Amino acid sequence: MKFTQRWWKWKCPVTRLFGSEITRTIWGDAENILLIYAGAAAEFALNPENHWLFYTGKLPSDPLRRFEKTLRYQRQLFFMPQEAVPALARHIKHIHSDVEKKRSREQGEIRISDQAYLQVFSMLIEYGILGYEYLHRRRMTQEERETYFNDMRSIALMMEIRDFPGDYRRYLTRRTRMVV
Repeated sequence: MKFTQRWWKWKCPVTRLFGSEITRTIWGDAENILLIYAGAAAEFALNPENHWLFYTGKLPSDPLRRFEKTLRYQRQLFFMPQEAVPALARHIKHIHSDVEKKRSREQGEIRISDQAYLQVFSMLIEYGILGYEYLHRRRMTQEERETYFNDMRSIALMMEIRDFPGDYRRYLTRRTRMVV
């Protein structure tokens, strides 16, 4: 199911939506989203920084519901008025903070590291680009890649994730180190 440009202009005719056209194209295409999550799921479990997520038991016990919930937040981010996004980003960070607190009470002090968040954002960026290129049968331009990266980076910064790469070139350097 694709959300055409006409859909989001109809939905918010006066309000400026968060993000760019390329980002809404990526996150408005269900096939692209499935490719993002398929690629990320394969990489996710290989990274020990992200094993905190399995604490809740929600991912392994009901992966489809977890996927649906995550998808709902992602779609909201890119199809909502720009001024509403910081509150949603804080809410997403708060959900993760609640997991930290609950796990800390039960198993001793635990904190989801910025490195874990960086890993997840890295996957969303990487597989968003790869999915788009596969489905559209063309490489994204450097400008499109940088625009998409900057949209994702702005969400990370709203979530107060430290040490996020300042530009796409630095992201590529870090990404190479992450997957080696």
